[in-house]
Amino acid sequence: MILQARVEERASTSDEQARVAQELLRTKEIDIQRLHSEIVQLRQTAISESHSISTIHPVINQNISVGVIDNTSQLENPDLTGQGAILERIGGLLRKTIAIKQEYLSIQLNKEIKDGIYRVEVRFEKCKYLQYTYTRIGIVKAGYKIPYPCNPRDKLHGQHMLYYNGYTGNIYFKEMQIQEIQQPVFFKQREISILIHLQFFLLTIHISKFSFTLLIDLQIPSIFVIS
Repeated sequence: MILQARVEERASTSDEQARVAQELLRTKEIDIQRLHSEIVQLRQTAISESHSISTIHPVINQNISVGVIDNTSQLENPDLTGQGAILERIGGLLRKTIAIKQEYLSIQLNKEIKDGIYRVEVRFEKCKYLQYTYTRIGIVKAGYKIPYPCNPRDKLHGQHMLYYNGYTGNIYFKEMQIQEIQQPVFFKQREISILIHLQFFLLTIHISKFSFTLLIDLQIPSIFVIS
């Protein structure tokens, strides 16, 4: 009798384990079916939306001038002694700066801008901090005399200078800081005009260089039309 009871108990335990296994399998099958249904629904939704979304393509008009290239403005050296930085000519214009001293150096372009959208290109060479490129470029209020040396992070200069830091990717102006910006920056100041301002911070004993290569007054921005 004891042996028979043990056999029946084992059989009952085995049946219970089989039942639990079947329930788990059934639950998994239900989950699989549910996920499959959701995938099918998502695919159908994606296909439906793809037919309703307009295609984005650039508008190209060959009759419209994209911009006016500036061929007159030049850099101005705030270091009157010539011991901290010197200027060189590119295409007859003073558009290249060579920093020969480890110091905060801000070089200004004598180009006054008011309303409009401008595209600026600058080439930096050996302007590094540790193993990273450390460069800055921005704008300064017209009429503000940039001294030498000049760090725009200083509170006095920061009231007049806005710049993008190529090392951190942040925008700085006054005591404000916008982190990791990768979009165009729009600056509005009705009471004053502004000048293009080129600035970098030299932290190396090597000779660093940067060249102002291009300034374009865009007649129209880069436009993409949804149709």
